[in-house]
Amino acid sequence: MVWQAPRFAVRRTRRDHRLVRAVRVLTLAPLLCAALLATGARIASAHGSGYFVTFVARSCPAYSDIFANRARNDILESLKDLGPNTQYGDSGQLVNPNAEGIPPQDRCVPLPSWEFTLGTGYRTRAVTGPWGSLSVVTKPFARAPIVTQRQTPLLDQDGVRVDSQQLAGATTIELTPHERAQAGSRNQLWVQGGRPSDPVLTQRFPGPRYGFGALRCATDNLNGDNVEYVFFPTGVRHVFCYGLYVTPPPTAGIITIRKQVTGAPAGDDPSFPYTGSISYTPGGFQLRSGGSKDFYRAGGSTWTVTEGAVADYRPAGISCQAKTPAGGPGRSTVTVTGSTASIHLVAEEHVTCTYLNSYVPPPGGLTIRKLTRGGVGQFSYVVTPVSGTGSTHRVTATTVAPGVAADAIPSLDTLPPGRYVIREREPSSPDGQWRSRQIRCNGVTETAGPPVQVDVPSGSSVTCTFVNSFVPRGSISLAKVTVGATGTAAFLIAPLSGLESEYRQTATTTAPGAAFPSVPDTPADTTDHLRLGAYRITEQAPAGSPAGDWSLTAVECNGELTPFSQELVRVALTRAQPSAHCVFTNSFSPTPPPPPTPIDPPPIVPPVNPDNPDNPARPEYQLSDLVVTKHASVASVIRGAVVSYTIAVANLGPDPAESVMLDDQPLGSVRVVSVHPSAGTCRSRLPVVCSLGTLNKGAKVTVTLRLQVLTTARTLVNRAVAGTATQEQSMAGNVASALVRVLAPAPPSPPSPPRPVGGSGGLG
Repeated sequence: MVWQAPRFAVRRTRRDHRLVRAVRVLTLAPLLCAALLATGARIASAHGSGYFVTFVARSCPAYSDIFANRARNDILESLKDLGPNTQYGDSGQLVNPNAEGIPPQDRCVPLPSWEFTLGTGYRTRAVTGPWGSLSVVTKPFARAPIVTQRQTPLLDQDGVRVDSQQLAGATTIELTPHERAQAGSRNQLWVQGGRPSDPVLTQRFPGPRYGFGALRCATDNLNGDNVEYVFFPTGVRHVFCYGLYVTPPPTAGIITIRKQVTGAPAGDDPSFPYTGSISYTPGGFQLRSGGSKDFYRAGGSTWTVTEGAVADYRPAGISCQAKTPAGGPGRSTVTVTGSTASIHLVAEEHVTCTYLNSYVPPPGGLTIRKLTRGGVGQFSYVVTPVSGTGSTHRVTATTVAPGVAADAIPSLDTLPPGRYVIREREPSSPDGQWRSRQIRCNGVTETAGPPVQVDVPSGSSVTCTFVNSFVPRGSISLAKVTVGATGTAAFLIAPLSGLESEYRQTATTTAPGAAFPSVPDTPADTTDHLRLGAYRITEQAPAGSPAGDWSLTAVECNGELTPFSQELVRVALTRAQPSAHCVFTNSFSPTPPPPPTPIDPPPIVPPVNPDNPDNPARPEYQLSDLVVTKHASVASVIRGAVVSYTIAVANLGPDPAESVMLDDQPLGSVRVVSVHPSAGTCRSRLPVVCSLGTLNKGAKVTVTLRLQVLTTARTLVNRAVAGTATQEQSMAGNVASALVRVLAPAPPSPPSPPRPVGGSGGLG
């Protein structure tokens, strides 16, 4: 079988066939046009990108009916905290109607006439009003308004219509080539709800009638602000953006928490921890002296905030003041109990609470204070006298929160006067290392790292603060190989558990077949120092055109082929292998250009299930389950001989698996003799790559591979890996291996003795 570059067009067969059929009917029977196109695909225009976004708006009766995004923190711009934690978990699943329609969000109803805006950047908390303070896009694109309709055809991941199903309160647009290219650039393609000057559309819905709840788009459901980005995993041409709003909304008020400290010694600037309902971040927030933080929260509700204790700083009171928008005295009330303020906020008022603390110096001796960043730990100290009559002391300091100082125990406040050397011992960790960043003794900065000498005078105290940061030892590096064309691909890297974060990188190829490294989009996107654990990597292929498509053909991490699902790869950073280097290989294949003019079918409006408009009968993003099996023809083989392998790839469903790839990786020296698939095409050289097309539920493709064994090792392991552009239920069955024993050839037979020359003798 002759190898051909994998064609994304395999996935588009349904759309292409429907297009041809529709055009024929238009020329032969115009009266059948509407009925036929109603079951056909959405057709890209000659000037479009072939990539689609469906914008969906929902109106919800309460904030508690809306799922929170993955990172529940104070970036969330709703006036009240949201309901359950994200329904998407850590799977990397694309935003989709099925997930958006499950309880309690099934109480939300379609919201037609809502508007969305596309732009090239964003500003956080840029527009403030009775709805709070919301982020908006900058430099919006000049395009027709994106307004949700009563309903719009439901599309699958290829942009193909799903039977005649409709999605209520939604509209679909095709991106322009420029917008699609923007989605793959470092600046990204950003989406916001509403207009930049009117994010909750008060002009269209006076009141305002709606308050912001949540926004999520494609793969971006991380933070909870009013701006998200558009990202197309390789093989996906259609994504959803959901805006969720509350009606009737409360009216916003503002609560400002300020921090003031008196009497602090020079160089001492501790962080004070705060918790309470005012913060959506589970761990609360921190403030230093002179710092403040604004919270836009619902009026008519009571919000609490509690300050945590900091050693040597005594609470000196909480002072609160309420003002109206005009600057007069407000009607909001505050109840103070200890270090907790309960603030009953009146709508549109601004309440400022100042937490006062005064520094109370230790009674004498030496105080060792520990401050950690990037982690917490227990640090030990040895205090040895250089002069005076003191003895050696050993103390420990344990931090419980990054940025919040902890004093060493037992206390050294009775340490006799004299000169002392302080040696710090950092905790050891197989997951990274601690680095000394700074040492301050009574406001004087000492050299970080080596032991520090300090003089403890008579009748006074000395405080030495040791600052350390934790540097994780994990790392991920990426590279891109493109075949058939060049371009810029984007990657998203995110942990599967723990701290919610996301790193974006891009790789630009300038020559086909060569590997080019990815580059962080910003310094915050570097992945040189990651915590150990599991991560997912999602790829967005270069922006092609309607005349061509990209497909992911192979992913190799640390030299080993890795399975992928909807262009998502999972890697594990462990203590034994803390680093991962993954190479993504994509192939470009040209496809016939679209028709010169767009064909828009007239709307056909079947009824929508009013009980659940976001849970269609058929999935918009299909779900497959590939299983690979592999068998060798023999258990052992003589070096130099040929062994045959039978590799089977089956799809257990429940939906078709599109753009299925099979990669074979012999872990030893071999030569490919032949490779024959029962369907699709394979490359007859190493690594063996097979493009198997679409596998329906229950379908199976068998590949027969014959290899000449050349390895000098005693065993040969041959590994087969499958991947698909369709999301999988599980990738546990995507890898199969076969092992054969390799025997040395028999030694050559000794040479035969030479035969005598001449006759048998005699005179005759």
